Amino acid sequence: MPVLQFLNRVIVKPLRAMHAARRTYLELMALDNRQLADIGLRRAEIERAFTCLDTLAWASAPRSPAAAAPLNLNDRAPRAA
Repeated sequence: MPVLQFLNRVIVKPLRAMHAARRTYLELMALDNRQLADIGLRRAEIERAFTCLDTLAWASAPRSPAAAAPLNLNDRAPRAA
């Protein structure tokens, strides 16, 4: 039983997460530029956000402070006046 739990944690869950992320990427890329603008995205932002799909280590990679910056300028906290 522990072997199955290990395989599930190490192989199955990451593959499912990658599949779900890939499906989301394809759905977003299928939208036209006007639809993307309606939800506050640009095509380049989608590609940049999903570049981590190329490796299996994306889920465990340490995040730099720059990676925590919002990809969409609308996500920034408002400045105090």
